[in-house]
Amino acid sequence: MELRKIYLEISNICNVQCSFCPIVDRDKTKMSLEQIDNIFQKIAGRSFEVCLHLMGEPTAHSDIVEIIELAGKYNLQINLTTNGLLIKRYGESFLNLSALRQINFSFQAYQDNFPHKDLKQYLDPIFDFTRKAFIKKPELYINFRLWNIREPGQQNDIFFDAVEKEFGVE
Repeated sequence: MELRKIYLEISNICNVQCSFCPIVDRDKTKMSLEQIDNIFQKIAGRSFEVCLHLMGEPTAHSDIVEIIELAGKYNLQINLTTNGLLIKRYGESFLNLSALRQINFSFQAYQDNFPHKDLKQYLDPIFDFTRKAFIKKPELYINFRLWNIREPGQQNDIFFDAVEKEFGVE
């Protein structure tokens, strides 16, 4: 049986605590490269895509680049969901990883955790990564996510305005 996607929580450690995420009531832990290699071996040929997204922040895992490289060894494609806070640290490496198929930036994480900080300092590295990806890795799917669109009182216009201005889209 082949599955389109398999979700893998490589860590339940996050670098923020968003109001829209449930509180993780487990010991903080991360999978070792050996454990991940074992899982990738078992799912190779059974799934097209591995989604690194559940309760932890995948880029907070110290071996995130090696994990994505390891997926490539088994012809697995990675779909990475991140709050984007560490993209400056890993962005250049991510652009060189053939197994990275999609990256999703959850925009509301920043505003939820840092409501009084300048949004520009958060968005600039994400937009910089995106512009570089357009050139260096145009096949990479990049999504900017907001999960609170239908909730009253949300101030999403600042995100929409920033994306429109940065990329000349409506």
